[in-house]
Amino acid sequence: SKGALKWEQENPNYLYHLTDDRPVQVLKPGHSYNSKISLDGTKLPPGHPEGIFDAMGNIYKGVARAIKSESFDKEEYIHAYPVKRKKDRMILEIENIGFYTVQIDRVSVDDEVTQVNEILIPHASNELPEFKNFEFKCPINHGDIIIDYHIIGDNETRQTKAFKWKRKVG
Repeated sequence: SKGALKWEQENPNYLYHLTDDRPVQVLKPGHSYNSKISLDGTKLPPGHPEGIFDAMGNIYKGVARAIKSESFDKEEYIHAYPVKRKKDRMILEIENIGFYTVQIDRVSVDDEVTQVNEILIPHASNELPEFKNFEFKCPINHGDIIIDYHIIGDNETRQTKAFKWKRKVG
């Protein structure tokens, strides 16, 4: 018989097996009906979401850094790509690749500074990850594009450079 599998990023611990001749079957990690190779890759017993280790680890890591008055690592929270050029303006796509919600404060290129003040939700959250486009003044022959941002709750300004390669610039 014909069938399909359905998986949703928002509910990663459920795999739906759909067939024409049977009701929907919901497969979950850690159960004995899964294959041996699947069970070998499962760290937790049934009913515990796999991401709990990462979530708790990030909390403990953040607390430890705060106690030690350490800063978070730089340049591991956002990526920025030039996507399109319009005469003397550039459209830059910024995505949050980290675990923390960040605020993009400004984009600078040469002597031009554009205030942004936009929030970006991280990929690791249960929300849909955000890719936001920002348009700013940018000469044709320009230096590095610098993005200033900070993690919400930690007002230390961080900087990263936009990638030089372009996804698609028209």
